[in-house]
Amino acid sequence: MDAGESMLALVKVRRQALQLAPFVREEAEARVKAEGVPGMDEGRLNTEWVNDVLADPDARAYEAASADPAGAYRGFLDQRIREPYHVTFRAMRALAQRVGATRANTFVHLRWWQEIAWAKRMRAFDSARTAVLAHSFLLQAARDPGRAFTELAAAWEVASLDGAYMRSPSHEMTEHAIRYGNALPAHTPVFLGLFATKLGENLDRMGLANLSRAAVHARQHEEAELRAVHARKAANAARRSPLSRIMGVIDVAIETGRSSNALVVDEGRFLVELERGRTPCATAGLPYSEFMDWLRAAPPAEDPGPPPPGTAVYQELTTLLARPLTWLGALPHDYQQAGASEVAVYQAWVGPVARREVPTPRDLVVDYGFHLVQRTYRR
Repeated sequence: MDAGESMLALVKVRRQALQLAPFVREEAEARVKAEGVPGMDEGRLNTEWVNDVLADPDARAYEAASADPAGAYRGFLDQRIREPYHVTFRAMRALAQRVGATRANTFVHLRWWQEIAWAKRMRAFDSARTAVLAHSFLLQAARDPGRAFTELAAAWEVASLDGAYMRSPSHEMTEHAIRYGNALPAHTPVFLGLFATKLGENLDRMGLANLSRAAVHARQHEEAELRAVHARKAANAARRSPLSRIMGVIDVAIETGRSSNALVVDEGRFLVELERGRTPCATAGLPYSEFMDWLRAAPPAEDPGPPPPGTAVYQELTTLLARPLTWLGALPHDYQQAGASEVAVYQAWVGPVARREVPTPRDLVVDYGFHLVQRTYRR
């Protein structure tokens, strides 16, 4: 066996060590269909993972992956579903070898992501042809980002010889400004010319009616993605400022027969449904009206009872009893308006909690809110 054959045999053995059980691949395929963007393909993702592991110059990458292929592949999928247009280091390295590190870095870290942002924005353009070309590029970029990246980089190298193109103010725009900004400069992204060349004849043969239907489909993807972006922002806003601490929300919770603990549990359920697109959301801010509608429509969660020993709420209770004025001063403004800092009001709530005459609530602020709403609005 010569050196070449020995190398091939070694690669085969190393590939075999990365083989996955059928149920792992089936699980992965289901995840990609449920959570991935249009165009993502589990078979190609698996090939990308194997090739990345085998090509990684750090031997520890192969050691870890071969020791637990299923765990390593699941971790890879986690990252790739979060970053559907991530480009393998192998494609980046090949570009750097061809054009040099400086130009490659510009394309890898800036131009590629600008082109992705332009394509997403252009899916919603009035021009049916532009919308379809943009959607087609994104499908390829999700299906095989390494190939899309390589083709686009070659087209960008040609475009960069055009002085007018290189002077375009669009090159200074951030991805966010391209995607969401109100005013866009006149600009023709590189992907548009590339895909017009690749798909132009096919689009011409489609006819106006079919092209218009395809454009509607592209625009629907853009609308769905924007809704998902708003939903994620709304959920993040709610995690920073819990909805369960808003007086109006607490009032609805009491109206629908929920305890403070059940409201905390149901807020978690609502946020998961919101992020997965199962609950409509019209805002990127606090979705409190959506949550109140959800509370009225959804069956209440069962009260889970007091938190387990050692949970942070017990330390919070100790701190509250030692320094009540500090805790009370940090409560929301509408709590203050409802008399939260009045000694008699506070003692009527904290006394039974401190003496363990009632189960320790999972969220002290929410539970005090229940006390205030029942005292102020529901006598």
